[in-house]
Order: sequence, then C-alpha cells, then structure tokens
Amino acid sequence: MPALSAQSIVLIHGYNDSLMQAREAYASFLNPNYDQQRVRSLTPGAWSAYIDSLSGDTLDSISRWGEVCLVFWPADVWGGFSALAYVQELKLAAASAPALASALLGLKRSPQPQIALVCHSMGNRLALQTLEVPNPSIPCRSMCLMAAAVAVQMVTGSAQPYFWPSIAAIEKKRVLYSGSDKVLSMGFWIGEAAAGEGIRLEAIGHAGHPAYAFPDAEDMDPYGHGDYWAAIGDANGTTSRNLLLDFLSTTMLPYPSTPKVEANPGPSASSIASNAIGTRQIRGRSIGS
Repeated sequence: MPALSAQSIVLIHGYNDSLMQAREAYASFLNPNYDQQRVRSLTPGAWSAYIDSLSGDTLDSISRWGEVCLVFWPADVWGGFSALAYVQELKLAAASAPALASALLGLKRSPQPQIALVCHSMGNRLALQTLEVPNPSIPCRSMCLMAAAVAVQMVTGSAQPYFWPSIAAIEKKRVLYSGSDKVLSMGFWIGEAAAGEGIRLEAIGHAGHPAYAFPDAEDMDPYGHGDYWAAIGDANGTTSRNLLLDFLSTTMLPYPSTPKVEANPGPSASSIASNAIGTRQIRGRSIGS
C-alpha cells in the first residue's frame, strides 16, 4: 500500500452520514462553489470525478499545510433510520479505528512527520480511538474538534472510555462548539445512556469543556450540528473554515510540495467485523488491504 504523505490533514465525517452526504459535506467545506448536482449524480465508485470537483481556493489553502486525506467510514448502516442506530454506530467507530490507525502509521518516514485531524461529531470519537490503538504512536500534531460527540466526562475521567491520555498527547487542539447544537444538547445524552456509557453526559461540542484540556475553544453560536462542514458565518461572520485555516497556519509546518487529495472509502458494513478497509484506488493510491 503506498504510504500517505509525511504531512497529512485528515478529515473525518460524523455519525448518520451516508456516502453521498459525506461527499457533499467535504465538498462544501473544501470548495464552497462546488457543483452540488454533479456531486450528487456521481456513482459511488466515481472517485476521480469527485476529487476533481473539490478543486478551488479553499482546498489550495488547506493543502499548503499537508496532503488532504478524506476518510469515509460506515456511519449510515440503517439508511433513513440511522438516527436510531447510535449504539451500533459507536461500535462501528470503534471497529474502524484499527484500520484507520494502520493507514496513518503508514506515513512516509520523515524527520518531522505530522498529522492534523479535522473531525466532526462522532468522527472525533473515531479519531481518539484511532490514537489509542497503535504502538508506536501516531504522530498527531494537531486536532480540530468540530461539534465533538464525545462526553466531557470522558476527558475528566468520570465516564468511560477515558480519552484524556490521547488528547494530552496531541500538541495543539482547537474545539469548535455551539450551545445552539440541538443534536448534542437533546440527542447525545440519550444515545449515550442507551449505550450504557453514562447518564446525562454532556458533549464537548455543546459545552466546549473542560477548559484545561481545550484552552483554545471557539464558540460558534448559532451553529447547529450540520453547519460546520457547510461553514456558515457565526454571529460575528466567522466561519469554521476560517478558524481551521488559522489553526493550521499556527500549528503545522509548511508542506514542501503540491499535495493531492486522497479519499479513504472506509470499511464496508460486510467487512467491518474484520476491521478491513476495502481497497479503492484514488489517483494511484489506496488505503486498505
């Protein structure tokens, strides 16, 4: 398997996103002027055409700091009823972590390898579980947590799993949160209770806490849960895209060459039991077995 670049910016979508919804989310973030109808008309295997649709100033700006890699994981196994499958999705996120860790450990050797994780919703949980998996550790330099569907109590240690060791190992963190996020304020704690992980848990993406873990926390009110990839303006006109570009400029070393966008199609529902990511060629690269 060809190794990822020694400097990679890895985008991970969240829970309840189908392949098409995840494609649209990434496209809207990386190219605000993307052709929505074109993206929607693409077949699942039309990866080259999809990658071409992302070209634009925003992608070029992000690419200054590393090779942009898109992760697609099976977050919509129940189709239109996926919102009822929170417990199953937690299991799928955990099962996807070893495969993603294997891909990230395949970074080309470099004196200063660095990864930036940009995650939304349950994609943050997948990322943190990915960082727990390997030994040696993944060289994660920075992480931007958008609308993180991870409990504050899982950082403070009053709920399991305990993510503080993984978070503490990341050099730079930025949290984008919103008290107007009804998915996290009303639905998150119900799903967590159903999963048996705790009662009345509060999401990092709703509160921006704890402050000692995330001193760099930006209040994105009035953002709703689905507004982060769309990068709408907040009350001051600042977008999640603006804040990510600023974050990368202050945390990542400059990238020495022109990168490409890569896409990781993620494990299929049928292969998830073995934690295998299905092979998919994207511009001569593949992530998986």
